[in-house]
Amino acid sequence: MGWYYLTLFALSALALDLAAEGAPEIGIGFFILTVAYEWAVGRQRRSWGVCVMAAITGLLATESLAGAAVYACSVQLGVGMGMAFRRHWTFGACVASITAAVYGVALYGMVSQWSVTRSQLTIAVNSMIARIEEVGRQGGGLNELRVEQLKWIDLNWAYVGPGLLFGFVLMGTTAAVAFLSVMVRRAQVTSLPATRFRRMRTSEWLVWPAILVALLWFVDRRWPHEALRVLTWNSAMALTFVYALNGLSIIVYAMGAFQLGTAMAAIIAVVVFLSGAQTLVPLGLFDTWWDFRRVVDRLIQMRRMKGSSGPTDA
Repeated sequence: MGWYYLTLFALSALALDLAAEGAPEIGIGFFILTVAYEWAVGRQRRSWGVCVMAAITGLLATESLAGAAVYACSVQLGVGMGMAFRRHWTFGACVASITAAVYGVALYGMVSQWSVTRSQLTIAVNSMIARIEEVGRQGGGLNELRVEQLKWIDLNWAYVGPGLLFGFVLMGTTAAVAFLSVMVRRAQVTSLPATRFRRMRTSEWLVWPAILVALLWFVDRRWPHEALRVLTWNSAMALTFVYALNGLSIIVYAMGAFQLGTAMAAIIAVVVFLSGAQTLVPLGLFDTWWDFRRVVDRLIQMRRMKGSSGPTDA
């Protein structure tokens, strides 16, 4: 029990420090993970204790009851995550439900304070460009492509901002669910998702929205329209993250199925990291028709059959 109280105070101190640095969302995220873990392993009372500490931390950080309410309401997401674990939802269902909840709140905050977020983005982009140029002046070489990409994002933020936000929320949620799965598994309890990340596969029906977005993109190219471009570009950005994540899960599944060594796994990881979306998105998209996990399973089965029917002595 002593460790529990120590954890509460450490969480509160960390969250207060992050709030003072202008990143309260990260502190709330640590509270959410702790609440989810305690709930998933069956310690619901401790989970509610973390919720109370989160509310107190919010009160101290913002010096207002509204701030305490925001912290208290936000960490309820951890309760939902823990309940999903205990009900043995699939990994994909956990990620999808949590992503939908977080993104809804985040998108509302972005849209309701658009002018503020827009100005903050411009300041952040200019700061990053200044650092890149400083490195170039010091002999590190000017990354002109990176500078142009940052300027393009700043210029077209309305067309890609909500989509990028969705991608960041999706990736963060996936990492959080994966991390929580590892921690709960180490606790040796049965409240785990029914599947793991490598089995997380996008719905085949998602290809129809992807086709629709592609058609709308051609329409916007032919007859430009502001609202249509906002919808099309952001949807395309969101789908890119979804299919990239599906592609990554396929690669993780194949690496586990073929039982690759550490060196080969590291090489594949480097190649995937360097290629990025150019490899993951097509892989995730064409999985809709070819189901690459089944292909991997058939290859493994063929290899086993070939090994078991080897040459015998006469």
